[in-house]
Amino acid sequence: MKPSKNAIVLAMPRGGVPLGLTIADEFNIPLDVILAKKIGHQMNSEFAIGAIAEGGEPLMNDDKYVILVDNGIATRHTMFASIESVCSKKPLSNSAAVPIIPEDTFKALEKVEDNIYFVQIPEAFLGSVSAYYDNFPQFDGYNVQHLLVKK
Repeated sequence: MKPSKNAIVLAMPRGGVPLGLTIADEFNIPLDVILAKKIGHQMNSEFAIGAIAEGGEPLMNDDKYVILVDNGIATRHTMFASIESVCSKKPLSNSAAVPIIPEDTFKALEKVEDNIYFVQIPEAFLGSVSAYYDNFPQFDGYNVQHLLVKK
């Protein structure tokens, strides 16, 4: 992957920000966040039943190559809400970068994303992104803000 100078990384807080920062630094391109919130089931808030994305204006517009970044995809709701938000701004292209992605989600993303960058598509998804990490720190708003100030 060699992004254009017209590219921007849109990281999904909280877990996507450290990875987004790494990608933005590696390719010397801007970083912003895209706000999308998982709507959790009343019996288990970690189980997403939907998501809603921001309606504001991130740094991107119709002359950008957008790279959406998260630390993994479990239910796809948050990613698809973010994709819808980004696509409404008509970028030159829209790509997703996620280390872990279930096969069915990969197939669904292929229909709406120009490129998908990933590390692993597990044969049988274990139900949570954290199951694929040796170290899976939980980032709070303070941690995310600290990382973004560095950029």
